[in-house]
Amino acid sequence: MGLTYNPGDFWVTAEGLYGGGLSTGPGNSLRLPNHLTMDATIGYAFKKGSGLSGFKASLDVLNVFDDPYVIFINNGYNGNHYENGQEFIFRLAESI
Repeated sequence: MGLTYNPGDFWVTAEGLYGGGLSTGPGNSLRLPNHLTMDATIGYAFKKGSGLSGFKASLDVLNVFDDPYVIFINNGYNGNHYENGQEFIFRLAESI
């Protein structure tokens, strides 16, 4: 679930993901701990007349709390897999 606030040329977005814990163990009788991750974005659309007219810049922070939860347990030959930890992504786009 997410929420975006956009009062004009500036925007902020927050999104959350809740997981009830992966089933594991004999007959999937056990569960791993629950998890909650949050992603956030802040961005700005440059105004006409500025040196960057037509450009939009944004910064995404994925997994804000740096919670690399398990997504697969011992799946055959591949072993355990975890969700990525905290990531930062900067974007600069031009409208054409």
